[in-house]
Amino acid sequence: MAVYMVQKTVMSFCTCGLLKILPDLFFCRHCLTLRCDYCVSHEIDTTFCPHCFENLSSTEAKHKKNRCASCLECPRCFNTLSTRSYSRQTDPKKPPQKLYYLLCLFCNWRSHEPIVPDQPTSSGNWPIYKNPNEARITELINYYKSLTLKEIFDKQKKSTKNYGRNYMHFLEKFGLNAMMARKRAGLPNFPLDGNTINTPQLSLAEAVEDVPELPNDIFEADIDFKNISTLEQRFATPDFQDENIDNLYPIRKHLHVKHSLRCRVCEHNVVKPEYNAVKFKIKHLAYYHVPEIKVIKCDPLQPGKVSQLILKLCNPAQTLTVVSFEKLNLSTINEVKETRRLENDDQIPPKKLPESININLSLINDIVIPKGEIKIAARDDTAEYDDTNEVNIDIDDPKYISWRKGNKVALKFEIQIPDNEEIKANVQVGFVMNFTYLDTIPHVATLPKQPQSVLVPLKIVLNLPSNI
Repeated sequence: MAVYMVQKTVMSFCTCGLLKILPDLFFCRHCLTLRCDYCVSHEIDTTFCPHCFENLSSTEAKHKKNRCASCLECPRCFNTLSTRSYSRQTDPKKPPQKLYYLLCLFCNWRSHEPIVPDQPTSSGNWPIYKNPNEARITELINYYKSLTLKEIFDKQKKSTKNYGRNYMHFLEKFGLNAMMARKRAGLPNFPLDGNTINTPQLSLAEAVEDVPELPNDIFEADIDFKNISTLEQRFATPDFQDENIDNLYPIRKHLHVKHSLRCRVCEHNVVKPEYNAVKFKIKHLAYYHVPEIKVIKCDPLQPGKVSQLILKLCNPAQTLTVVSFEKLNLSTINEVKETRRLENDDQIPPKKLPESININLSLINDIVIPKGEIKIAARDDTAEYDDTNEVNIDIDDPKYISWRKGNKVALKFEIQIPDNEEIKANVQVGFVMNFTYLDTIPHVATLPKQPQSVLVPLKIVLNLPSNI
């Protein structure tokens, strides 16, 4: 199912001009437009472990280097490790001792391979292997932090050298409040006598002349690739990057971020997760509101011949929608639809989106689209299992509509490729689909607060293979 949804056969235009598939788009119910990942702002809510679902604050996650303290990953296949126990009796006069080790249920990796000591408790307290060059790295980080503080102090000194010696000014810039705040953060205080910050002395790296020589049979010896770690396994542990696969240690699981998405124009939430749950409080994804388009049948595309194309439209909303089609004008394909303003046009102007991306597509514009308005029923989960009560009250034109069932409609399109057109691997066909959306949010104060049916245009591009 995941591979089916990722297929880039049916693409939609975002407001910024990027072509995206429907699962990658969001629908802003305030702007009534589609948004992609670049048209929304990402805000971090909480940090959690994807295995044990432990919520951590940003400060605690930074202190633990964005790693979970209890969950471990397999260094070979990166699956979560399980804890297994066994009994060992060293002294016949004493009861057997229960010990625990790590086991990967996917590749059968054990913690005995890199000689990780077994633990007497199931909770773990597994050893953390530190980088042998950790002292040098810490020294470099502190050195560059001091350089940053020195640059900040020099900028503040230049900006305040022409001011008078006001007590309130020095209290704000270099007074007790700033000193106490920096002391809580663990940073050095700014000097008050006007001198610059002294950076610590950094020991320079020394080159080593005595380099161990390579073995004589390095180019002739047989290589066993099963015992050599891959690049992915080495990059997972950048502190060690051991070449031998038997020396790979278990990896502490990376923490994930639960973030919310906010529209950059109207600054309303598009996706908002709940704090202590996996569910979403607000989830306005495009495939919950926009009719989904699927390619059912397409005749072989040949120059000078008319090929029939059948598309299936599925209405995911709980309300009836009306769909109409227009031809896609290639001259206006780069135009970005302006967003709707908020309550007062004069006082709250909308923010601007990023500049539109110029689109260069070789579209086949000779396409016959269905005429008129086509109604698609609302989604009903129970209707999929009951075909007896299904009654079609719409008078459909068999020239454009192939069949209809529930909230699904199959439409007929015709594509004619010119004689002088060179057929490539993929033939691109474009059109505009207008669908009605029931708007329940009052955008302007003068408008009534009753739900209104709004027509939302959507530019569609089909990537059809030449031989199907």
